[in-house]
Amino acid sequence: MKVIAFVDPWGAMGKDADEEYEQIKLDLQKILQCEIELEKDIPPHALDNRSFAAYVFDYGGMLPGCGDLINSFYRCIHDAVIDHPNSLFIIWSSYTGREYKNYIKYELEKEADAPNLVIFAGGNWEDLQQWFGVDPLPPKEAQQADTGGI
Repeated sequence: MKVIAFVDPWGAMGKDADEEYEQIKLDLQKILQCEIELEKDIPPHALDNRSFAAYVFDYGGMLPGCGDLINSFYRCIHDAVIDHPNSLFIIWSSYTGREYKNYIKYELEKEADAPNLVIFAGGNWEDLQQWFGVDPLPPKEAQQADTGGI
């Protein structure tokens, strides 16, 4: 399955960006029970005519001066969700998800909900599995999955 991802280049949760990409790939392989072809470092404004099953975004932007950059990314994700209705967009962390919802609500004055958008935040296994038609993980395996990038 082809997945495109973009994470904060400074990493998160004590991991650098490469470690975070690797963790995302491992988590998705476990959750979706398939091999993942991960294309890295593709920001949301560069999705244009690409074909992909899922897009993972995890860019907290907690560094000073990142506010405008983050808002630009969120605006691009909002547009891409509409432009790619057959691809699932996964906001990977709870912090990024909360900020995305706030941006959509207060800046665009719209709702953040879309059928092809999931705020994963380390536990929405069922939403991802349902979108791709994958049988749910047994509870014990789901608990053992390492969501270290979240």
